[in-house]
Amino acid sequence: MARRRQYGSGSIRLRGKTFWLRYYDEKGERIEESAETDVREDAERLLKIKIGQVAAGTGRAIPPAKATLSDCFVLIVEDYKLHERRSLPEVEKRIEVHLKPTLGWIVAADFTTRHAEQYIRDRMKAGAANATVNREIAVVRRALNLSRREAPPWIPFVPYLPILSEDNVRTGFLTPEEYGRMREALPQHLKPLLCTAYYSGLRRGTLLSLKLDQVDLEAGVICVSKKQTKNRRGQSIPILAGEMRAWIEMAVSTNKAYLFENDGERIRSFKTAWATARTIANLPHLNFHDLRRTAVRDWLAAGVQEEIAMQISGHKTRSMLQRYNIITERDVLNAARKREESLPKNAAAEKLGTNQGQALKSKPS
Repeated sequence: MARRRQYGSGSIRLRGKTFWLRYYDEKGERIEESAETDVREDAERLLKIKIGQVAAGTGRAIPPAKATLSDCFVLIVEDYKLHERRSLPEVEKRIEVHLKPTLGWIVAADFTTRHAEQYIRDRMKAGAANATVNREIAVVRRALNLSRREAPPWIPFVPYLPILSEDNVRTGFLTPEEYGRMREALPQHLKPLLCTAYYSGLRRGTLLSLKLDQVDLEAGVICVSKKQTKNRRGQSIPILAGEMRAWIEMAVSTNKAYLFENDGERIRSFKTAWATARTIANLPHLNFHDLRRTAVRDWLAAGVQEEIAMQISGHKTRSMLQRYNIITERDVLNAARKREESLPKNAAAEKLGTNQGQALKSKPS
C-alpha cells in the first residue's frame, strides 16, 4: 500500500519488485513513471528531485516529438546523481566534450543506427581508441533507454548501436625487485599507499577514500564500505604481517582522519610524484593499476582460491580475472613441469629418445 503523503508531494508505490512514482507536472497532469529501483530511499530521493523540478519550472514536460538527445543526456546525468555513481564526472565530460556537440541536436525519435555509425567513424578518424568510443556509445544507449521510460515515452524503441572490438587484456605486472625500486623512489608520504596497493589490490580511488576508523589493527583488517568500491560491495582487506602492517601502523599513529595523508591533509592526487618516481626507478610504463593486477596474481600464485581472491580484490566475475591475463611465462613453465612429472614412465620411449639423440650427434655436419 502506498504511504500517505502531504497533498502535492506525490507518492510512491511498489509494483512487483520496483517502486513507481506518481506526481503532477506544471499543467496539473498526473505523471506515473518507474523509479527503476527496489530501494525505497532511492525512490523517495528521485520523487523529491521530480517535484523540485516541477516547482522550479524545469520539469521535463517535453512532447516526444521535440525531445532531443541533449534532453536524453540530462536524464542520464540525473540518473547517475540519483544512484551516486562514482563515474558521474567522467560521463558528464563525455557528454559535454563529444556527445552533446555532435549528437545533441538530433530529435531522439529520429536517431538511428546510421547516426551512431557516423559518430563512430568520426571519432575513430580523430584517433579515439575503440574502448573510448564504446564507452561513449554506452552513454547514448543508456540515455535512450531512460527516455523510453518517460511518461509518455520519448522514443518508441532503442535502435541498434554498434560495439567495436576491444583488446582489453591487461598485462602490466610488477616484480618484487621493481616494487622495491619504486618504493625507494617515491616520497615518504606515498610509500604506505604504494605498499597497501601492492599487497591488497585495492583501487586507487578506494585507497584514497579510506579513513582511520576503517582500520582494525587488532583484527588485522581494513573494512571497506560498499560506497567506496566500484561494484558497490563491501570488502574486508587483510593486513599482512611485516611491511604492510608496519606502514599502516605508522599511518594510523601519525595521520588525522584519512589513512593516507600528507602533512595532515588527505591525499587526492599524486600524478607528478608518481611520474617522477617512475623515471627514477626506470619504470616508465608503470601504471598504478598494475599494482592491483600484481596483487591478484600473487594471491592466486600463493594458492588462494579464486573465490577468496575475488572477494579480497573486489572483482565481481571471474571474467575480470581473465582480463588481467594472470598467467605468466613462469606459470606456463611450472605447469609444463607438473605435467611432465605426472606422465607415466615409458622405458621404450626413453630408449627411443636416447637413440635419436645419439644419432643426431653422430650425423656429419
